[in-house]
Amino acid sequence: MRAVTSLTNQSPADGGYKILKSPSMHTFFASAILLVLLFSIYLPLLTGPSEFNGDDIGYVQQLEGTTSKLYTPLTNLTFIIEKHIWDSNPKGYRLTNIFLMFILALSAWKLSLQFQPMPERNTQNPKNAFFLLAIVCVCVTHPVNVESVASISSRKELLYAIFSILALHTYTSKSFGKYNLALTCAYVAMAQLSKGSAFILPLIFAGYEFIYRQKIEQKNVQYKHLIAITAASWPIFGYQFYIAMQHVVDARQVGQDITIWASTIVRTFYTFISHLLIPTDLSFEYEIAKPTKLITNQELLPMVICLVTLAYIWRLRLYQVCFGALAALIALIPYLNIMPLRHGYPDYIVHYDHYFLLSLSILPILFASIFLSDKLDKLRMIILLAIVGLTVYFAYQSHKITYIWNTREDLYSHTTKIAPNIARGHIFLAETRVEREQYHSAIQPLLKALSLDPIDKYALHLLGNAYAFTQQYNDAENYYSRAIMIDQTNISLLQNYASTLIMLKKYSLARKVINDLLAQSPENTEALYNLRLLNNLDN
Repeated sequence: MRAVTSLTNQSPADGGYKILKSPSMHTFFASAILLVLLFSIYLPLLTGPSEFNGDDIGYVQQLEGTTSKLYTPLTNLTFIIEKHIWDSNPKGYRLTNIFLMFILALSAWKLSLQFQPMPERNTQNPKNAFFLLAIVCVCVTHPVNVESVASISSRKELLYAIFSILALHTYTSKSFGKYNLALTCAYVAMAQLSKGSAFILPLIFAGYEFIYRQKIEQKNVQYKHLIAITAASWPIFGYQFYIAMQHVVDARQVGQDITIWASTIVRTFYTFISHLLIPTDLSFEYEIAKPTKLITNQELLPMVICLVTLAYIWRLRLYQVCFGALAALIALIPYLNIMPLRHGYPDYIVHYDHYFLLSLSILPILFASIFLSDKLDKLRMIILLAIVGLTVYFAYQSHKITYIWNTREDLYSHTTKIAPNIARGHIFLAETRVEREQYHSAIQPLLKALSLDPIDKYALHLLGNAYAFTQQYNDAENYYSRAIMIDQTNISLLQNYASTLIMLKKYSLARKVINDLLAQSPENTEALYNLRLLNNLDN
């Protein structure tokens, strides 16, 4: 009878409460919330008109690009597999990106749970779990993340961030053993194969060892672990760096004036902080002027404030806060224009919104140590309401931005409205219209682009094409000739120029252009045809 009595003391409600408190149920609810949130933001990518944008055409649709295949082989492998599934349907690739973003968000939440203030670390207090989920939701819905999902070619950033967070999650788990170390190294290697930026991961792990383990847990630094992680990353990076020097890095600018180099880093960091704190008027393409002298104005403030704040936090012995902040800052290092990149214009700084992704995924570690402290316990509800409100605002802004990624016309039209002084936006818009044979509508954005950059050879070439196809041959000749003065090796440009000269009956000049073309490309069929045409006209 006593045994029966002891069994009946537990009510069904108690059992239900234990289920709700279980970590598996927390994960289930967190997954459901994140899925609903992400699909509510990115649904336009799956329901509206859709086409490949920007680098998607070369890197995804055509699987071209030497650096893509050699520099990010794991990322490229996903595109090869998906090409057999989705073929040329951009919506399928974007659906994959949405799910990858979900995996990243869930992994970031799991990681943040491991950085709750002592002694709650590695436990799942329901209040803390959902408070941290709210923080992750803010980071996930930040408008700068839209590019990481909507731009299919940004897959490399998603994979790099996912494997980086998984590596941190495995390495910082409570029950660490040889298996965890091996898995951590595997994740680090996969992050490195996804994107070369993963070379900074050993630095983040070193920060964890020297700050968190040594200062908070009072344990010895595991140098063998750091060596293993570095060995999993840097040999791959060495090969990637060699490829980058051949195809991506502008070697001519390496070793430039140290004041210009330092000012470039400062301006890049200032741009990051500006877009992070004021995520409005995002335009996908940014032409940020490269400094020509040492920066001494307000652009220097964010970097100074960050360094002073880190030093002050260290002095207060808030080591967990220090580690979270330092890890997020280290994640930005590859994108500070430390090395001059060839794919940017020489006089401009390279910057893209998807560069924020890993830093935003690490920030919950910082916020966990701040907002879950006992000192802010009485303000917890107010903070939570503010976080929820910010999440709603970010989700709304991100949803609006998502629409512009459906088509190239939408994307580049948006860019020209938000940033009318960026020549590339107008050129990309005109290029889209020329490809669709909308030649008349391509003329105006090209004229605008040339008013901003009069010697852009591609804009001159495109404008010549637009005028030629609208039978305005005199204008076409003018812009073709200006383009050839800058670039005399462009075969397509020489072909179009020669054809236009024939239409204008300037046969002697056309013959000279054709001969120049054949000197570079003796078997060019169009040039040979035009030469025969000129010979017939002479007869």
